[in-house]
This record gives sequence, C-alpha cells and structure tokens, in this order.
Amino acid sequence: MGTALEKEVIDFSPGYEIKYNTDSSTGRKVITSESNRMLIKLAREGNVWAREDFFAENQGLIRAVVNATRNLKIDADDRTGHCQIAMLNAFNTYDLEGGAEFSTYATLCMQNWLLRQATYLNREKRKGDQNTISGDTPVNDSGEGDLTILDMVGGVETSYSSLEQREYLKVILEEAFAKMKPRHREIWEYRYLHEMEVRDIASIYGTTRQAVSRTLITAMETVRAVASKHTDSCQVLGN
Repeated sequence: MGTALEKEVIDFSPGYEIKYNTDSSTGRKVITSESNRMLIKLAREGNVWAREDFFAENQGLIRAVVNATRNLKIDADDRTGHCQIAMLNAFNTYDLEGGAEFSTYATLCMQNWLLRQATYLNREKRKGDQNTISGDTPVNDSGEGDLTILDMVGGVETSYSSLEQREYLKVILEEAFAKMKPRHREIWEYRYLHEMEVRDIASIYGTTRQAVSRTLITAMETVRAVASKHTDSCQVLGN
C-alpha cells in the first residue's frame, strides 16, 4: 500500500494589501498615502517584497516629475536617473510620524535634486566671468512687453559692457537671493535660470499658475528693492 505524499504548499502572498485612489485628472490608479507608509515601514523592517512594491508603485510619481521638468537643461534619461536617486533618499528620510504625504515629500526631494543638478551643470557651462543668469533673459510674465532681467532690475547704464552688466546683475541677485524665501528662489531659478514654463513650475509644486506668477512678482520685488539700494552703479561695480 503506497504512502500518500503530502504536498508542501508555499504561500507567495506578501501578507499585506496595497490600496489605491483614482487620479481624477488621468483616471489612473495611484497608491494611497497610507499604503505608502505601510510599505516604507515594512521595507525598513527588512521586508524585501514591500521594498520592491514600494519602488514599483512610485514609478508613476517619478515619471510625473520627469515630465514636469522637461524644460530643464537635462535630458529625460538623466532626469529619470536623478529622480530614482532622489526617490531612494526620500524613502530613507521620510518621517513616518509626520503629517506630510509621501508623494508631496518625494516630489519636493526630486525637484530639489534636479534643480541642484541643473544649477551645477549650468554653472559648469558658464565658468569664468559668466553669470548664471543673463541680463538678456526675457521676463514675459510681467505683461510689460519684451522686458529683460536687466530692464526689470534697473540701475544699469546702457554704456556698460556685457561683462559689467553681468557683474552688476551678479551682485544684485546674490544679495536678493539671500533675502528670498527658499521656495521663492527655487521658483525664480526654475523660471529664469532654466526657462521653464509657469504651468510646468505649477505642476511641480502642485499649485496654480496664478500662485506661481504671484511668487515671481514677489521675488522680482525683492530684486528691485535690492537694486534700488545700489543707485550708484559704479559703486556696485567696484569702480
């Protein structure tokens, strides 16, 4: 009489359930904030499946940031790579007890990482006596025609050489940036350093174009206030 062999049943279920919301604008399923927190907690405890699921479920968030920052002077593959690194950093540093949603936190991590990378590349490209923002950069958000950064700042003589104009602008902007809120400076750099569209900046921050435009106006007022202190242009240039 044969002996029945008992089959070993291996359960491949991860032991948790991922929940989703539906994005009203795209109709796509998006992992909930609670499920993200759960996956991060389990992954930090050593659950390999949770770690794999976490990064798989958040690829859509990475793609959204990559698409929203397409006007940065970084190609799409490099932006994706930088965002993957920033996502890992967000995973490691996210406060599970905090009030912010992970998607908000991770988006800021990725966009700040990309901004730093783009700023570094831009500075490398413009080494020497070049300033990171040209005085010829157009300011089309003001509704005042084809104005440039120098037109808006004011206080620079048209007889100045391009090098003198850059030095003037560098002094003004460095002082103005020190007075700006970090977010205002970031938005300024996205708009005028990297020439991103207002709608794309709004997408990064999850806000409206009107809010971004108001921030740009506030930042420009800071720049103008600093420029008004330098009424003697020669003093600014060190002459």
